[in-house]
Amino acid sequence: MAKSERAQKVFIDWSQNADFKTTVGVYSLRAKRGRPFTSLPVTWEELQSALKTRNADGLYFEPEAALKRLERTGDLFASVLTAQQSLPESIAESTPKQPARASKTSEPRPTLPRASAQGGRKRFVVQKHAASHLHYDFRLEMHGALKSWALPKGVPYDLNQKRLAMATEDHPMEYLDFEGTIPAGQYGGGTVMVWDIGTYEVMEGNYYKGNLQIYLNGKKLKGEWHLTKDRAAKNKNWFLVKTGSSMKPLRVKSENASALTARTMEQIAADKTAQWHSNRTPVAGLDIDKLPRSEMKFIEPMQAKLVPALPEGGDWSYEIKLDGYRALAIKDHQTVRVLSRRNNSLNGRFPAVAEAVDRLEDGIILDGEVVALDAEGRPSFNLLQHHKGNAEPLVFYAFDLLAYRGRDLRDLPLRERRQLLDAQLANARDPIRTSLLLNAPAKDVVAAVQQQGLEGVIAKQIESRYESGQRSGRWVKFKVNRGQEVVIGGYKPSGKNRFENLAIGYYEGDRLMFIAKLKNGFTPAAKDEIFARFKGLANKVCPFANLPEPKNARRGEALTREAMKKYRWLRPELVAEVEFTDWTAANHLRHSKFIALRDDKDPREVIHEV
Repeated sequence: MAKSERAQKVFIDWSQNADFKTTVGVYSLRAKRGRPFTSLPVTWEELQSALKTRNADGLYFEPEAALKRLERTGDLFASVLTAQQSLPESIAESTPKQPARASKTSEPRPTLPRASAQGGRKRFVVQKHAASHLHYDFRLEMHGALKSWALPKGVPYDLNQKRLAMATEDHPMEYLDFEGTIPAGQYGGGTVMVWDIGTYEVMEGNYYKGNLQIYLNGKKLKGEWHLTKDRAAKNKNWFLVKTGSSMKPLRVKSENASALTARTMEQIAADKTAQWHSNRTPVAGLDIDKLPRSEMKFIEPMQAKLVPALPEGGDWSYEIKLDGYRALAIKDHQTVRVLSRRNNSLNGRFPAVAEAVDRLEDGIILDGEVVALDAEGRPSFNLLQHHKGNAEPLVFYAFDLLAYRGRDLRDLPLRERRQLLDAQLANARDPIRTSLLLNAPAKDVVAAVQQQGLEGVIAKQIESRYESGQRSGRWVKFKVNRGQEVVIGGYKPSGKNRFENLAIGYYEGDRLMFIAKLKNGFTPAAKDEIFARFKGLANKVCPFANLPEPKNARRGEALTREAMKKYRWLRPELVAEVEFTDWTAANHLRHSKFIALRDDKDPREVIHEV
């Protein structure tokens, strides 16, 4: 079943009928999105249309829609019961015969194996470990870490031979090729040899169900093994069983030598240059194990304070101000949660981000921003708001690391958190990226941001700790374009399903203060979308504490008691983002322009930013 054993052959995967498989029969319910959908057959024309528009939403059907579709199209899968199929003769004729085995030549020093880009082939290592007692550690690369088992009697060679495999803690990926000594108290201490190393493929089963059939392709081990959990015992005992066929015993020299360096355990122990520390991090002198454990749950994000000028000096770092959804990405016990700043799940809305986080090491909390990029590569909140589940390009820019290997980093200085973040995401793939630091004087950074048409700059004190939910001024934001978040409290109707303008404001404590009538920046489609959001929010009482206005309150028509009769009031639950030119002396916005609705903001957090 291993790919290396069936090159240029037709593979009939009978094993998909086995237990623990994720294959689901036609017309079954699936649950990989926020709502269940039905496994339905689709036509080639529908598939071509999805490819052409780069939008697969039309291929997913919720239960009610599936039933209506069946009434309309009938059972597209029915022909499977009667269709007669056969393989073309050309395939059988072109299948090459088994190639002759190459003559044995001296092997060069082995290089480290690489995982496949598609994710089908992962790495494994067997380490011979002389600690309080000699044993072997069996480790499989999985979800950015090394799943590990201790084998007291080593790997079985004979068919159906069963060996005890005791599950141990996950190890970091950098332990994959470690060979040397371990200080006492860390991973059991002692001397470690890379006894075998290579790649493996999952043939059957699922790790989380305690049943894993694998094919190993190592320097010494080649063939099939079965890892199975002991269901009878309530401990972490597994068993490693040799399946497929027996393996020839290794020669004594190979049995006792490293697969990487050909050294013996005695030679490795004598080498004092290679020593492992379980708390090894990119930050010199940082002992991860001494940090408090993180609760691995939602953390209220730290906020940036608006400033009139960008601070200067070597104790500040600069980043682009990203116009998107602030998000926390948490991976704990192989479970991924992407959460908004209001602690709502974003997994269903941005599944590509959740899938990318799942490839990272366990025990992390990332703070960042989900953004959609326009054709020029600039963040666009409007594109993000109308983003489809499979649209491109969507990026999660991570700019802080709040937990690492299950430890709380918030009391560390930003400088050290940033070093750990860069190391954690060094090999991350899109849509996860690290927010870049802008290493230039403040005036040059501002000039570059203005030239590129970006929103602004975030400046952070490099020694600052992470202050959850605070706006202390150790993080600040400088906006190139003047902007303000506002709460929608009412509207002036225009026609049946439209509005002429919106009554907007911000909070001062518990009081919602009216600041402007917003009428610019709307497209017809935006007006339709916003008006649809008014459903269920109707309110008989005006929510603004500072209305009605006197007649001389503003240029143009003031919202006097008489003018207020023309408005419809709403519960203040919708937040919008606007741009403007200035504040008036009466604290009203001048020349305000609608940018987008903000689903990720709590209305009570919308204040006057100065």
